[in-house]
Amino acid sequence: MTLLPALLLLVACRPDPEDQSPFLLPLADLGAAMAQGGGYDMTNPQDAFFAARHVAPGVEERWVLPPSNMPLLLWEELLQGENVADPGSCPYVQADGAKRIWVSGCRSEDGYDWEGTVSVEETSDELGDWERWRFDLDVTSDVEGRSFDFVRLQGGFDYLSADATVDRWVQANWAVQSQGYWANNFEEELETAWADLALTGVFQGQETESGALRYVLEATVDLGDNGGFDATADTLTAGAATGCPVEPDGVLTLVGAQTAVLTFEGPDRCDGCAQLSVDGERQANACRGL
Repeated sequence: MTLLPALLLLVACRPDPEDQSPFLLPLADLGAAMAQGGGYDMTNPQDAFFAARHVAPGVEERWVLPPSNMPLLLWEELLQGENVADPGSCPYVQADGAKRIWVSGCRSEDGYDWEGTVSVEETSDELGDWERWRFDLDVTSDVEGRSFDFVRLQGGFDYLSADATVDRWVQANWAVQSQGYWANNFEEELETAWADLALTGVFQGQETESGALRYVLEATVDLGDNGGFDATADTLTAGAATGCPVEPDGVLTLVGAQTAVLTFEGPDRCDGCAQLSVDGERQANACRGL
């Protein structure tokens, strides 16, 4: 073989950089994507920040890591509350090896009707410690003084805590629907978004020298009637070790009806705001609660 054909063969066999995944672990099959994306209006800085709260690590203190913390907020803090569940009976727990399964088909003493299951499988391998959560659950109530009217959890996520190839890994594909919970807490904006909330994506965190986690993420999020968007980041650093608990450090790109680029400055400013551009035009800063 002469030199030219050999070079052409080498070039032809070289992988296209754009086809190379930024993720270091193989993806699991979590079923058809539950989030569809598209349509979210990014032109208002407050709305752009609201979207970022639902996908960027380190922005919202109630769900610091959105793909795992958001469904667990409803499951652990709301549905497992003593006035909603009857621990040990409605739902009751079955053990199946490394898996725990909460089984319902019951009505709790306080008047919540449960139907479906939730499970978590906890295992360890050469990569680290895994939690694989799966949801197929409806809970409803019509009693006076109820905490909510309806909550549905579907889908699941795989969560890895490790100290090897990656330090944090979440692959998620879930949908939640809730009625009444956020309204009862006087948060109408969340009531609208969480009426039909879904997230499909992958979040990979690697520890920096300071102990913070630098994330690569690709996700699609639906926020109810607000619409949906696609989110990407490749150097978004979050965690207490950054020295700033109210915002990450790095760039987050959100693509809905427009393309919004939010630049968080982490400990350099630590003001709970991000510089915002929409379709390439600089806007007022997008800030928490403004």
